[in-house]
Amino acid sequence: MRPVATKNWGPQYKDLSNLIGLKSVATRDNEARLKAEVAAHDGSHAYGRHGAQTGWEAQLIRAVTQITPDHAADPMGLNATIRRWNGGAMAYSDHDGSTIFDIFNDHGNPPVNPGTAAGTTAGGFMTPEAHFLARARGEAVVAGLTGPEHYAATYAFKTGKRMRAPINSVHIVVGPPRPGAPYGLGFARKDPRNYPRHSLEFVRKCIDGFHDRKTGDQLFPNVSAATYKFNMIALRRKRPLFESIDDLCAFFDLDLLWQGSCSLIYRRQHDPATHSHGGWRLITMFPDDLEPGWAPSLWLSDANKARLVANGMNRNVNDYRWTGHTSAMAGNPRRRYTPPNWI
Repeated sequence: MRPVATKNWGPQYKDLSNLIGLKSVATRDNEARLKAEVAAHDGSHAYGRHGAQTGWEAQLIRAVTQITPDHAADPMGLNATIRRWNGGAMAYSDHDGSTIFDIFNDHGNPPVNPGTAAGTTAGGFMTPEAHFLARARGEAVVAGLTGPEHYAATYAFKTGKRMRAPINSVHIVVGPPRPGAPYGLGFARKDPRNYPRHSLEFVRKCIDGFHDRKTGDQLFPNVSAATYKFNMIALRRKRPLFESIDDLCAFFDLDLLWQGSCSLIYRRQHDPATHSHGGWRLITMFPDDLEPGWAPSLWLSDANKARLVANGMNRNVNDYRWTGHTSAMAGNPRRRYTPPNWI
C-alpha cells in the first residue's frame, strides 16, 4: 500500500475533539445522576429542576407561575423540552415506563397539583457539560471543608451577640470554566411584589406561539383595551407577536439572565453524641450571577432553635451573619476567611 501524507490539522481540531469527548462524558454523567436523584427521592433537586434537559421553556414557566420542571408527575423534568417543544408530547415516563399525566399534552389530563416552589428567579444549565464542569468545581471546594477546623462556624446576631454552631450546610459559588462562558440562562421577575398571576395554559400558549411564529391576531383574535399587554398585541397583529425570547420576557415582565457562575448547596449530618459529621451531600445546584466564594449556612433543628430562645437569642436563622471564623469542636484549630458579599 502506498502511504498517504496527512495534514497537521492544528490545535482547533484538538479543541473540537476535546469538546466532543467532554460532551460524551458529561451527557452520560448527567443521565446517571438524574436517575440516581429520582431514585433517592430525598429532596435533592440539582438535576430534575435545573438540568439541561429541562430547557429554557420550563425555566420561564417556573419564573412566571412557580411551577417547577420536576414534580411527582415528571420527576426528571422532561416535559417541557422533550415532550412538547423538542419531539412532541409523550404519554409515558422515560425512567420506569409507567403512565404519567403529561402537563404539556393537549390530549391528556394535567396533574391536579403540579409542583411549585417559592422564588422569583428560575434558571437551568445550558448544556450537560456546563453542569458537569460546575459540579467538578464545587466538589473541589467542598472537599477542602472536611477537616477539624471546619467543624463549627461563628455567627453574629445584629445586636452583637455571637454564637457557634456545627457546619452542616454550605453555599458554594464557583466561577465559569473560562472567562465569559455562562453556565446557564435564567429569568427573574422585574417586580416580584406586584407580579400578576398567569395560568400554566396561558404561558404554554405564548411559548407555542413563539415557536410557531404566530401573529398577534392568531394568538389573541379577540382583544380589547382590557386584554393583558393590549398595546403590544395591537402593534403586532399582523406579524409574529414573539420574534425572540426578549419579546417573551417583555410580555411577561421578566429580566433575561446570562448566568456566569453557579451556586451549589451541600449538607451533611451532624452527630452531637460523637461530635462528628457525615459526608457532604449535594442538595441542589443552579446557574447564578454571584461572585465566587463560599459560606456556611446556619441550618438548625427545632431543638437548637429552642436553645437559642432559652439563652435570650432570636430563633430566626436569617438574623445571623457568618463572621468568617471556623473552628474545631474544642475551639482550636481555627481558620479565618473573608465572607462573600452575598451572605
